[in-house]
Amino acid sequence: MKRICFIMLCSTLLLLLSIVQLVSVGESSNSAKSFFNEAISLLNQTGGIGSFATPPGTPGRNENPLPAEKVGDVLDKVIRNLRTVIELDPSIREAYFFLGVAYVRKMDTDQAITAFYKALAVEPDREMTYVLLCGILWDAKRYEDALSVTSRLTAQLPQSKITAAILAGKTYYEMGDFGKALEEGLGIIDSDRSHLEGRILVASSYYCLGNYEKADEQIKLLESDPRISSQISEFKNELKVKCGAGGKR
Repeated sequence: MKRICFIMLCSTLLLLLSIVQLVSVGESSNSAKSFFNEAISLLNQTGGIGSFATPPGTPGRNENPLPAEKVGDVLDKVIRNLRTVIELDPSIREAYFFLGVAYVRKMDTDQAITAFYKALAVEPDREMTYVLLCGILWDAKRYEDALSVTSRLTAQLPQSKITAAILAGKTYYEMGDFGKALEEGLGIIDSDRSHLEGRILVASSYYCLGNYEKADEQIKLLESDPRISSQISEFKNELKVKCGAGGKR
């Protein structure tokens, strides 16, 4: 009889412990969601990439951006919140992506790269992670790493082959391999002749290779494109800064 009572008591205690654990997990999850929602709302208010990357429907999206002097403190709070989210509820996988965005806004390249790599590991289907990660890897002159990221994008998201080609082409262009950059650009406009970034990549690559006739043909097409026509002068100046007034033969 005593043994039966002891077994029943143990069973009751185990049941109570399970209930307490479930309640604790639920509370942690709710708390994590609260921290996450606050972080996203604040990140949106910082403007720039913080606003661009936050989902449509975010409260205050693109409205009432913070004064510049307050952005730093708000980003610190965003980062604290997102790190708390990751600790409380790792199932909120997008927290790493937005943590990377916050570090980009703070211009903390190393931390941003670390966060985006973790984001790729837990949420590999978000195309924007690959795009932003490549951008900061270019800034860090880590071109081989950027090419590796584009390969991951191609393998993970075959439907994003144009985006992968753009990222690869820009990586080659940044590292000075204009021949490979041109190959990527030509492949893009062969698939989509109206693709703006592809045509910019082709024009830039031709110029830096010293093929000015082909470059001028592409630039004339860009001049007639209302998406970029007003920025052609700036574009030409950037080419001269990159490759000199005479280009690279």
